[in-house]
Amino acid sequence: MKKLNNKRAFTIVELIIVIAVIGVLAAILIPAFTNIIAKANYKSAISDARGALTNFLAANLEVVDGTHVKHIAIFVKKADKYYAFGYTSDPNDPHAGELTESFFSPYSHDSLVEMVNEFNCTPQDIENNDIGGKAFCLIPTNGGGKSMSASDEEALNQDYQNAVDLIDGLSQSDLPESTLVFNGFLLANTIMPVPDQVYKIPVTLYDAFNKNSIGDREILVTLPPTAKSFTLNDETFSKFVSGYVPYYATDEEPKMEHVFTINKLQMDVRKVTINVAPTDIIDGVEYIRVERSWGYRAINEKPSNLSKNYILTASPAGFNTAPDITPIGKQGGVDIPFTGIFDGAGYIISGARYQGDEQDNIGLFAINSGTIKNLKVTVYRSNTSFSGKNNVGAITGRNVGGTIYNCSVETIMGSKVEIFGTGQNVGMVAGTNESGGIIEYCYTYTFYKYHVVGSTVGGVAGFNDETSIITRCTAAASIAGYDGATRIGGIAGYSLGTITECLAGAYINFDNKTQSYVGGLVGELEGPTSANPNAKGILENSYAYYYDIEQIKATDYAGKLVGYATAANITNCCVLTRNITDVSNVNYGIGYVTEASDTIPATVVENTYICVTTTGTELGGEPYNVTEVFNYKQLSAKTSSIWDLENIWDCPTSNYPSLRRTKKSA
Repeated sequence: MKKLNNKRAFTIVELIIVIAVIGVLAAILIPAFTNIIAKANYKSAISDARGALTNFLAANLEVVDGTHVKHIAIFVKKADKYYAFGYTSDPNDPHAGELTESFFSPYSHDSLVEMVNEFNCTPQDIENNDIGGKAFCLIPTNGGGKSMSASDEEALNQDYQNAVDLIDGLSQSDLPESTLVFNGFLLANTIMPVPDQVYKIPVTLYDAFNKNSIGDREILVTLPPTAKSFTLNDETFSKFVSGYVPYYATDEEPKMEHVFTINKLQMDVRKVTINVAPTDIIDGVEYIRVERSWGYRAINEKPSNLSKNYILTASPAGFNTAPDITPIGKQGGVDIPFTGIFDGAGYIISGARYQGDEQDNIGLFAINSGTIKNLKVTVYRSNTSFSGKNNVGAITGRNVGGTIYNCSVETIMGSKVEIFGTGQNVGMVAGTNESGGIIEYCYTYTFYKYHVVGSTVGGVAGFNDETSIITRCTAAASIAGYDGATRIGGIAGYSLGTITECLAGAYINFDNKTQSYVGGLVGELEGPTSANPNAKGILENSYAYYYDIEQIKATDYAGKLVGYATAANITNCCVLTRNITDVSNVNYGIGYVTEASDTIPATVVENTYICVTTTGTELGGEPYNVTEVFNYKQLSAKTSSIWDLENIWDCPTSNYPSLRRTKKSA
């Protein structure tokens, strides 16, 4: 019987299809199998590493104590890959007691060799004390690829504070064979941990605040070896660079952010330019250094600058030749108070000028609600230095709850008006002192006459409100009012508050214009009334000095001490003069005192004197409530038991009195 043969070969098409299916299956399964194998190798490697670590610690417990061996590296070979694990016993390390894997693991043979060659320390490194930045120390046993003589091996271990028997006590049976690398055991960081890396970032600093070049610098950044990038911004810059802070011309300008990438412990650096402001830290307070006139102007560049602190590091040049300044705080048609600290550090701002025509709040600062101290101001220009309508002063137009301390304002010799207001409140230091403002230990001086002109004008402040204080100040200022002006005083034109321990010696209103309420210390002094129930009207421990009594003139309501007093309290004050001339409309004490009523208390004048130092000269008129004495000896005798001669006054018998704590010069 004939057998049928039904076998036939694959056609070419079928063969191609089979091959394609196999290829697809391989493409799917091989990566999966590879991943499974890799995971299996890793599990096996970490298992071997744990076993090696356990055996090592058990055999060497006495030296793994944080004193000798603190850090251990174990390398496990699996399928031509080297897995690196680390262990530390250092209690300061957050991974103490844990077996951790290197972030570069697993290594190929070449990359492992490259890493070991780069970071391994040799006996020569130790001999040369050059182990900085090295991560490993190979301690070979029984020769091998990294073999060394027995003496070198012993010296190496001794330098690393490891007993030689640490190595001698180990054998291959102590560790799985797979952990043998270069025929030796790899012990990491026997002296030092894996070092953080120090990177250098080159920068060019530009003082954008003072408009001044600084030059090139290097920022040294220390980062852990796991770092992948570093961002240089405001916060990180301030951590690495002292003496400067990033500075932006506007509050809307994007903040600094430079990102540097790190690859294999190398930073991709590039030089960057950073705009900064120079700073000093004084008693824990950060000050921006003002080094040039541009630095002063920069304070007004943006609103946020008005709450920062500044210090002069020199007398800034350029005001007398540069364009007129804009008072700090005048921004976009709005006057914003300065609330920071401006420390003049004893330096001088000279030649600054602003002519505001009919504007209010004119001075170096429009409104001060912060602290201005230790500043000297010299005003001079070819025309009026500071002019406006209301609230004009050399330092500030208005001192609103702020402090002005240890400052001086002087004018250069000449006869022109340096500070002028067409309206109210003009002063050499401040136009107004209000809302709890304090002007303390300040000095003003003008060479001759017509230097300060306005209405409600004073040698220190034009107006001093009921909550504010002027204390320990001296004014040797020539002040006057325009025709029809009122309230002109050596210290303040109009005061509802407190003036204490102040001295005035000035030419006041010496022309023939119609002016009233003129006083050697205060033009008008007002205590509590129905209009101002909280007013204090205090003038105490102060005096006015005149070589010639004619230094004060007025149409009416004028006095050598106070021009006009209402419900005021004047205590322990005096007027000194050498020559007496009967001047019409001027009283030798207080020009006018309002009568007491049911709503207005009486003005109290106590222990207050006028001392005429020219022998035998008597006053032509009776001063109001002011006791007349004829020489320093009589004044000393009168005051010895009632004035505070220990803390406030010095009243010798042969010379004029002085105030012990009052600023007497610039």
